[in-house]
Amino acid sequence: MFYISKNEKKLAEKERDKYKIFLVGDDIKEIYPVDFNDKDKFILEAEKMSVYYKLS
Repeated sequence: MFYISKNEKKLAEKERDKYKIFLVGDDIKEIYPVDFNDKDKFILEAEKMSVYYKLS
C-alpha cells in the first residue's frame, strides 16, 4: 500500500506513458505503466476528505 495525492493521481493519468512509481524498501519495486483503471493491480480507497473554509 502507498499513499498518493489527488493532484499526483491526476498527473499520473495525464502523463501515463512517462509516469512511474517506485516503492522503496529492502528492494526497489518499479510500477510501470501506472493505470489506476486496472482493477486487477490497483485498489483505490478514499481515506478522508479534507475541507477548508475561510471564515470572513
